[in-house]
Amino acid sequence: MIGITGSTGVLGRILVGALDARGSAYSTFNGDIRQSEAVEAWLGECRPEAVFHLAARVPVDSVAEDPVGAFEVNAGGTLNLVRALAQQDGGAWLFYAGTSHVYGGAPEPMGEDAPTDPHTIYGRSKLVGEQIVDYFGRYAGIRTCIGRIFSMYHSTQQPPSLYPSIQSRLKNHVPGEPFVVRNGFDVRD
Repeated sequence: MIGITGSTGVLGRILVGALDARGSAYSTFNGDIRQSEAVEAWLGECRPEAVFHLAARVPVDSVAEDPVGAFEVNAGGTLNLVRALAQQDGGAWLFYAGTSHVYGGAPEPMGEDAPTDPHTIYGRSKLVGEQIVDYFGRYAGIRTCIGRIFSMYHSTQQPPSLYPSIQSRLKNHVPGEPFVVRNGFDVRD
């Protein structure tokens, strides 16, 4: 059994579709990740062998509008999940969906060992989540993997994500007029 948090987000829907196509058994957490009792009850019910932790507050602008809420979800929710997994006797493997935002800005290509220096509240909240997974996961003997996901696009994304924002702007673009794309010199490796 595979457990999935954040199954209604872009990555979660992609994962659920892939698991459905393979006929794999999974359970989605549909509660509030900030409520530790709900997380514990879900894990106790589904007893997963692996958990993909994809639940997060992501849009940088909305995170900036509610930084406390973002930390409650991105860090506190992660702590709830790690704590509940530590109480399980099944030894589930945990994948944490991190982000390239933990690096901050970088003038040149970087490797995964580049220093972290988040420039946004989102990046900081996800870095704290990583630290929870790394430290408490190791302490509790949970096998973990932190994936720092860089820029991605998918047809199901909504604005303010780059792909749908550009699509929307292109629909209203006047041919012959300049089409400006901000942050065109950002480099990520």
